[in-house]
Amino acid sequence: MSDLNLNTNDKIVVSVICLTYNHEKYIEQALKGFIAQKTDFKYEVIVHDDASTDNTQKIIKRYAKKYPDIIKPIYQKHNVFLEGKDIMFQYIFPQIKGKYIALCEGDDYWTNEHKLQLQVEYMEENPACSLCAHYAVRLDAKKNRISSYFNYDKIQENIDLPFIIENLDCFPTASMLYRKEFLVNNKSFIQKHIIFDYINKIMLATEGYTHLIPEYMSVYRYRAKGSWTNSTAGDIEKLVKHFQYSIEVLKDLDSYTKRKYHRLLKEEIHRREFMIAWKQLDYKLVTSNQFSDCYRKKRKTEKIIFMINIVIKKWNVLKRHE
Repeated sequence: MSDLNLNTNDKIVVSVICLTYNHEKYIEQALKGFIAQKTDFKYEVIVHDDASTDNTQKIIKRYAKKYPDIIKPIYQKHNVFLEGKDIMFQYIFPQIKGKYIALCEGDDYWTNEHKLQLQVEYMEENPACSLCAHYAVRLDAKKNRISSYFNYDKIQENIDLPFIIENLDCFPTASMLYRKEFLVNNKSFIQKHIIFDYINKIMLATEGYTHLIPEYMSVYRYRAKGSWTNSTAGDIEKLVKHFQYSIEVLKDLDSYTKRKYHRLLKEEIHRREFMIAWKQLDYKLVTSNQFSDCYRKKRKTEKIIFMINIVIKKWNVLKRHE
């Protein structure tokens, strides 16, 4: 590995942010991935546990005691997320010492000991790059099955804003590394919203280009107990609320960026409005002229399943009124 010449004798170069809650089954794997990193600079791992009710905190305390120079825990006595507290800026941001921020939630984990070194080297050598990510795999926690996180055959190493907006899941949170100044410069907007991954990616992409290292270096655990993907599975109302909120955030982002990316953001809002109608099984709206472009892009099998679900929905309504 090359010498970054960052005067790193006592300086933290990367602050890793790990959010966790009731991740007893997974947190140790995440912690092992953190401490395994081989770098020629110092890094810290800020682990925020939001009052877990299982043994998550017990495991974190064990690692914090063994690796006090790396693991920097924050333990909550009450669940501050449910209380509506600003976890990032109230609890985590004041503790960040690094020039760069890396992310990994407690149910995901890293698989390459050189991950941080490779990403920081690239960012140091390429100041126009605002976000460095990498390939990842998806692990179905229920079926214990691994698959590629994204179809990487259609992606370049350097990607721009239009691609990210149209392919928001092209890399997961645990693969991301960016400069702390991004949070500093956009604090007002970030504090106003719960920043979903896709908004974070879009905002970073407006400040430079995104570089994707073509190596698999992390695992995104899909449908893990307590995860968003698991909690929304089959919950149409929650998914619709998610899409509705994301539309409002995208509209605010359009204003925040002074409509510089208006066309791209408008197209993404349009796609999300279509998905609301699709999830609600609104056949009339889905097939209307308003969404003809989105409907045409749906595969034949998806349309068949859509129609079957409409029939099932109508049948259930009739059964309830018998």
